[in-house]
Amino acid sequence: MAYLGKWATEPTIQKSDFVVAIGFFIGITLLIIALYRILNNRLPEQKEAVDAYYHRTLKIFMLGIICSFIGTSISILQGMFF
Repeated sequence: MAYLGKWATEPTIQKSDFVVAIGFFIGITLLIIALYRILNNRLPEQKEAVDAYYHRTLKIFMLGIICSFIGTSISILQGMFF
């Protein structure tokens, strides 16, 4: 969140700022979707369908973490080199 706070007070100068913001936005959105799927109590009745449901939820969660991590990494590299 500290990285996002920088953009609230300073103008966006570099195009990579938009890439970082998009990475954070996608990551946060996917994590919210995964949270909804985890807390959803309307599950399929077949065990195979439940397993597939939670397997897909895990994939969405991991993709959200990866997108957020990539956004953070780009922000750190941008601060170090540019």
